[in-house]
Amino acid sequence: MRTAYFIPSITSLVAVGLGFRWLFQNDGPVNGFLNGLGIESIPWLSSPTWAMPVLVLLSTWKQLGFNMVVFLAGLQAIPMNRYEAAELDGANGWQQFWYITLPGLRPTLIFVGVTTAIFTLRSFEQPYVMTGGGPLNSTNLLVFYIYNQAFAQFDMGYAAAVAIVLLAITLVLVYVQLQFSKDKSS
Repeated sequence: MRTAYFIPSITSLVAVGLGFRWLFQNDGPVNGFLNGLGIESIPWLSSPTWAMPVLVLLSTWKQLGFNMVVFLAGLQAIPMNRYEAAELDGANGWQQFWYITLPGLRPTLIFVGVTTAIFTLRSFEQPYVMTGGGPLNSTNLLVFYIYNQAFAQFDMGYAAAVAIVLLAITLVLVYVQLQFSKDKSS
């Protein structure tokens, strides 16, 4: 089962993006299923309203397996004797979760939060393969914008400046996450 959950994480984003583009095209299987239920087809990738949720779904599916494996490792690192002692002291399941599992998973939660934030900020393949930044720039993420400025507009200086802003945003986000986790652990 671990392998089945982890396979999306090691699959090429381009291949997955093409698969999702096929699934969510106007005459694709998702709309075919909706039509079978009597629901009108949705223009998933050509609608500014629906294009970003499809990209979010793809990114979530892609990152979920990695996060699940990391959480499984974090859960296995919590000593079982803590649960046994809590049970002997009369702690119920909720109390065991709140006072043993959650504090034991704190480093794992920090790691998953940081890696997921970085994965999200560096998203390029999903909009490039699935929507090309459209419709109406609704899926024009920052890395895709940098790419367009550098290689479509040939404005390398501006693209480099935006890349520095992306680096600064990433560093600030990671710093805030680490500071927040430090405050909670003291």
